[in-house]
Amino acid sequence: MEGKLNIAAWRWLFFIEGIVTVTVGALSMWLLPDYPHSTLWLDVEERHLAQLRLAKDVGEADMDSEGASIFKGLCMVVKDAKAYLFMSLSFCLSLSMSFVVCLPTPTATLGYSTAVTLLMAAAPWVLPMIVGVVNAWHSDLTGERFFHLSIYWWIGIIGLVISLSTMETAARYFSQYLMALSFSGSMLMMPWVANAIPRPPSKRSVAIALTIGFANAGFLAGSYMWKASWSSQYHPSLLICLCSLLGATAFAFMIRSMQIWEYKRVKHLEIDDLEKDERERIEKAAELEGITFDDAFSRRRRLPNIY
Repeated sequence: MEGKLNIAAWRWLFFIEGIVTVTVGALSMWLLPDYPHSTLWLDVEERHLAQLRLAKDVGEADMDSEGASIFKGLCMVVKDAKAYLFMSLSFCLSLSMSFVVCLPTPTATLGYSTAVTLLMAAAPWVLPMIVGVVNAWHSDLTGERFFHLSIYWWIGIIGLVISLSTMETAARYFSQYLMALSFSGSMLMMPWVANAIPRPPSKRSVAIALTIGFANAGFLAGSYMWKASWSSQYHPSLLICLCSLLGATAFAFMIRSMQIWEYKRVKHLEIDDLEKDERERIEKAAELEGITFDDAFSRRRRLPNIY
């Protein structure tokens, strides 16, 4: 494709990847089901089981109230401080990990040929893939999010500090492995958003969409951080990544603190304190599980929060 329509081959690669991504994304709006009860390729028993599992997660049925809409979900998100923290967290996190877009650039400062440089830039991602899967499994097993995320960010911070401290080839290349490991925890970002803002579904979907949007904005801003004038040490770029990762850790800690406070409030919640929508979702959960409303409400208060 080199030179076709006077366009470089690498640009064609981005065009092709972008067209496929946009096409699949557009089709997914119609092809992917919204809820278990509207999934046509599940039978009645499977739909009931899926709804039951979602209800057991937080003690409420995964359903919107009558007349709910994405706009109402947006209004609820605007009033939730956790949503702003998640958006800030995702922006900082993407900004701190902008090195993934330009990793061959700092790798090239090690002094190897282009082919060797590209191979060296690919190698650090094998370990994060394996560690990320194990970490996600363990996070689901324990019901914990903050430390399963932040521990790997702290490893990434160590890698950034090493890169800032030396130009020695072995140390700088080793630091890239540590920096890449920060992705192992970040795989849990969207599940944490869904755990922290689980109901109603319209609010959860808007919160996830905004979080992803701010994450993409972080990557966009980060693409301008690796200026040629800052080579070969790239100290300003690495410092921005370091400060952003520290900021992401701070935002994550604030979210965790808010969830702990909310969990304590729920434990002392009484039936009379429930809003209409909350009561309806608990009633539906009780119906799905075949238990009384009082039992469903009692279990809702005892459920551990995931933070």
